[in-house]
Amino acid sequence: ANHALDSGDIFDAYELFLQAELYDAAHDWAVLELAPDAILRRDFDLLRSLFSVFAKHSVTGWHVRGKVFLDYVKIMTHLPSLAPEPDAVPDAEQNTQFEDVIRNVPKLIGVLPNLFRQDSDVRHSAARTEMIAGMVRQVKKYAPTILSRIDPSYMDESTRLERIQSMAYTRFLTQIN
Repeated sequence: ANHALDSGDIFDAYELFLQAELYDAAHDWAVLELAPDAILRRDFDLLRSLFSVFAKHSVTGWHVRGKVFLDYVKIMTHLPSLAPEPDAVPDAEQNTQFEDVIRNVPKLIGVLPNLFRQDSDVRHSAARTEMIAGMVRQVKKYAPTILSRIDPSYMDESTRLERIQSMAYTRFLTQIN
């Protein structure tokens, strides 16, 4: 694994750490080096495969690091299928799953600044921005009232504007009802 790292082949090192059952090391390399690139390419399958392996092992910081990526993938890929149809009778189980996923978004956005701490690595800043913008777009589509619970501190300007517009629209709808 160290030879692969010295050669600059991070993915091979990640796989070798997994084979050696050095899950903390593999997890660290996946979070710091592999995940930002997958996020920027919007490769949700790669993110899922990188981090799903750790769900069954004890990994330091799993719930505030690797699991965040799996939750992000769930929001970006699974949320549209859980969203209630406009004219359909809502399924109770599907509605519960939808609410659980959507309720998790503000918490996830809140932990992202600690997940990507290396501001010297431009990929980290870009990945954080992409994750926040993507989740805000999903929430805006399916549950705009949740946007008021999201801290705008780490949003880029266009995402902040989307948040403000959506909150104003939601407030308007509330007032006319």
